[in-house]
Amino acid sequence: MLELNDIYARYEQVNVLKGINLHVEKGEVISLLGANGAGKTSILKTITGGITITSGKVVFEKEVIHTLPGYSVARKGIAHIPENRRVFKDLSVEDNLILGGVKHAKKKEYQKRIDEIYELFPRLNERKKQLAGTMSGGEQQMLAIGRGLMMEPKLIILDEPSQGLAPKIVEEIFKTIKNLGEEGRTIILVEQNIFQALQISHRGYVIKNGEIFMEGSARALRENEEMKEAYLH
Repeated sequence: MLELNDIYARYEQVNVLKGINLHVEKGEVISLLGANGAGKTSILKTITGGITITSGKVVFEKEVIHTLPGYSVARKGIAHIPENRRVFKDLSVEDNLILGGVKHAKKKEYQKRIDEIYELFPRLNERKKQLAGTMSGGEQQMLAIGRGLMMEPKLIILDEPSQGLAPKIVEEIFKTIKNLGEEGRTIILVEQNIFQALQISHRGYVIKNGEIFMEGSARALRENEEMKEAYLH
């Protein structure tokens, strides 16, 4: 479904990605793992925009997409749920969800999709008229995921969904991601909580200094001694 072929990229004059090769098959949950500043978010931006690619190509469903503007990438069916949630704080929960479906669904489909989000996150239904900015961080994360799902995306990109959340909420968010994967959704997950990410993923890539340091099945990475020493202790 998605391929990154020999990607080199930079911010301004700083090279941040150096020969990235990875692929995601339909229905897979893939984790991008590594320390802060390793290049994980930069890889996501090669897919949906915000970084200068100096060589290589990004291919989605056999079409080169890295030359397209971000809104065109979204219309291809890629939902990018960024770190720090970035909900529309001055709008209600329901209005945030409606905006997620704009340009991606007919008006008559909105309510059906919203009802599906409320079933997935009952707490959002309880707060549908509440301003998004007055909710807790965990509730805002649920809303950010729900807003992305309003697109009915072919590929979901989640950047640090557990960042800054209480353990109980983190558990709930990971359970939701796991359920989405079991439904056959295709997901790229960037996550600092490496053990939990590998528990719900099919495969993983470990990023270090803008390069792929290690890759393999989630089970193999969990059992790798070097991984355990560096990240899972």
